[in-house]
Amino acid sequence: MRKIKNVYFIVFWIFFMIHSGYSQTSPFKECMELFNKNDFKNAYNCFIKVTNSSVRQDALFFAAQSAINIKKNEDAKKILYQLIKAEYNSPQIYLLLASLYANDPQKMNAIYRDGNKRFPESMDILVGIINHSLGQGQYQDVIKYTGMALKINSTNKTMHFARAFAYEMVKEPEKALESYKKAIKIDPDYFNAYFNVSAIYFNKALEHLNKANYSMNDKIYNQERLKAKEYFKLSLPYLEKAHKLNPDDKDTIESLKGVYQKLDMTEPYNKLMEEIKKEKKK
Repeated sequence: MRKIKNVYFIVFWIFFMIHSGYSQTSPFKECMELFNKNDFKNAYNCFIKVTNSSVRQDALFFAAQSAINIKKNEDAKKILYQLIKAEYNSPQIYLLLASLYANDPQKMNAIYRDGNKRFPESMDILVGIINHSLGQGQYQDVIKYTGMALKINSTNKTMHFARAFAYEMVKEPEKALESYKKAIKIDPDYFNAYFNVSAIYFNKALEHLNKANYSMNDKIYNQERLKAKEYFKLSLPYLEKAHKLNPDDKDTIESLKGVYQKLDMTEPYNKLMEEIKKEKKK
């Protein structure tokens, strides 16, 4: 298990020491020194023994993290539930607790939702819910919670991307396109977003080609082929940009070859084939 020790906890400790007025020789400080040295076993035992009421909950918070790092998960759960009951003011307690229920998706989901109710502005909890919902195929929830996240930070390209993917999964391609394009506007070099936009248009073109091929009516056949051509044209600039950003991606190359062929673009097709031959010789 990855050791839980990052900038958040170091900043938390510094803030606490500055504002608590606690002495430099305090038991809590000694425990933190053990924690920051990754001596989690002794840190856990140290934090558990801190009895000063002004720092008791903070000590339990770090005791829970120490317990997780030494695989005392049941002890960590008990402490975290205790902190939740005491309304400890940190969304991290819900994230830590949820991580201990990785094998129980329903329980993990319930913990995330409780955390979101308590800390609705916590991006960390929203990310947890969204990732969990994606993993469980709960795409309507992804749409709901990415919407909440984007109200907090509308320039988060990953949230727009996750939202777009969820819209694709619930068969709402127009909304998916809108969200993918927002992600691209935020990051003009976002390969995955370019490729997914191109794929939506490409697949739409294939749908119209299939309709044309199965039609016995010449008028409908021609209309569907024209629609397919328009969608291939829409797909092309996004595919070309995706190829420029990631020239080695095989799916992009194959799709780009197909579009060039469907649009009778002989010169760019030949140029692409030359590129592929040069790469194979390297």
